[in-house]
Amino acid sequence: MKEFAPNHIENLIAKYLVDEASSEEIRELQDWCAQSSDNQRHLDEAQLIFQKAQISEKDQFDTEAAWAKVRPQLTLDNKSSGFGIGFWGKIAAAFVLFTALSYLFYDQVSSKQEFSYLSQDQPSQVILPDQTQIALLPHSEAKVIWNTKSKTGKILLSGEATFSMDSQSDTQWLVETENLRVEDIGTVFHVVSLSERDSVEVSVLEGAVRFYSESDPGIALEAGQKGIYSKSAKQFLKGDFQSNEFAFHTKTFDFSGESLQSVVDLLSKVYQTEIQLSGPISTCQITVRFDREELETALSILAETMGLTLTSTEKGYLLSGEACY
Repeated sequence: MKEFAPNHIENLIAKYLVDEASSEEIRELQDWCAQSSDNQRHLDEAQLIFQKAQISEKDQFDTEAAWAKVRPQLTLDNKSSGFGIGFWGKIAAAFVLFTALSYLFYDQVSSKQEFSYLSQDQPSQVILPDQTQIALLPHSEAKVIWNTKSKTGKILLSGEATFSMDSQSDTQWLVETENLRVEDIGTVFHVVSLSERDSVEVSVLEGAVRFYSESDPGIALEAGQKGIYSKSAKQFLKGDFQSNEFAFHTKTFDFSGESLQSVVDLLSKVYQTEIQLSGPISTCQITVRFDREELETALSILAETMGLTLTSTEKGYLLSGEACY
């Protein structure tokens, strides 16, 4: 992607607004606008300001005051240049506009903050300045772009994470992943976006979100609902909500008729500890709830409930038995 210097862009905008930009400069400005919606919005706002100013040759505009700032930088005498006062009036007006737009542009840039977070083999917890929390699962990455002036924020996610937005925050957050967007409406939600999967999933624990793309209005999700986007079918669907997807964030587990193997797999994933099974017990089913228990406590409850033996190993724990009840 071509890089454009902010000062150069503001100069192009000023020339464009007074119809003094060459065809090559117009194409360059169009290329800059095509790079992002924020760039196009900046040009649109500049045009609106210029139109509201209603600058024309008939306006009572103090061109001398504005031109006095520019004249010392030029060696060409405007009387012999072949340009009339209308041209210089427009340039003077554009100079003033350029100064105002530059201030607005740099003010926005200086208000923008960027953070990058990467979890390796272990999950990580991130708390942003406005108390928004991001629980990143292993091998996931989040890039945060936060504008304190406009009170907007964007989180670019690769991988899997749970987001908890502070209800007291006045920042409007948007999560983007694989050209899909999740608009927060004051909530706690979980996003799974893995490149090897054909789907992107969004589950909502609290509040509500809007799950959509630039070309599709998508679906609205409330607490206790799950949305699925099929990459191959390019379609948004609603799926079965599972509260255990938030276990990394809440450390709360609800198992109902689950196999012992699936239970220990999730516990192992969340606590990042190896848990092995020994004996014909992997398919034994159990219904149990753990609420912020220590891992060893949770495993002790499983062992006691199912008549198994719990042993500590060098890497973690071993649950063993000849049967379960």
